[in-house]
Amino acid sequence: MYCYQKAKWNIEKISKQSNANGYIVQLVKIKIEKTNNLEKSKKYFEAWKVENGQIQLFDNNNFDDVFLVGESIYDSFNELKMSIGNYGKSCFEGIVFWIDKSDSIYKDISNWKISGVEEAKELQSIEYSKELEEDLKKRFYFGRKVFVHEWNMIREKDIFKITSEYLCKMCDGYSIKLKKKKLDNLIKDLFSKEYYDIKQEVFKEVKKKLQIEDI
Repeated sequence: MYCYQKAKWNIEKISKQSNANGYIVQLVKIKIEKTNNLEKSKKYFEAWKVENGQIQLFDNNNFDDVFLVGESIYDSFNELKMSIGNYGKSCFEGIVFWIDKSDSIYKDISNWKISGVEEAKELQSIEYSKELEEDLKKRFYFGRKVFVHEWNMIREKDIFKITSEYLCKMCDGYSIKLKKKKLDNLIKDLFSKEYYDIKQEVFKEVKKKLQIEDI
């Protein structure tokens, strides 16, 4: 239920300069649907400062940007529980602009606050406005390929597979007695009454894999 896309900016191509100074600005559009209902729709701007052709914020040679969708099932019990019997789709779209240091709006962007928008993390960022989008589109820009992540826990075989993997990982590494106690507590809260049959099959599978005997 979670995946991500990493990107490293080609600064020379974006800025059309070999030793650029300015900002890479991205308009991010997020749309998250769950079982045909819109869960979240969000737009905002985020910026990377570039000096002498180098990104100034990140000390990482592998990537400059990350689109992260959802949470690992091993990090969020509630996320897993709410996903059972549902499916969803997350779409992230990025429109990228180059703002040269000589540009009239460079100073405005330099005043954007770090984490001005929660989703932008440690980047300078600002909430969406149509006026700013229209102004930015007067400059050179390009669109990133839309990043789409879909997940599905409607089918019983998928519910069985994912919940079994989760419970095995969460209960492993303990004594038999503690394994059984943890399994009993987790599985009791994980499944609603309508999934009683799957619950029983998962319970058997996890006991078998973890070599849990009835005490």
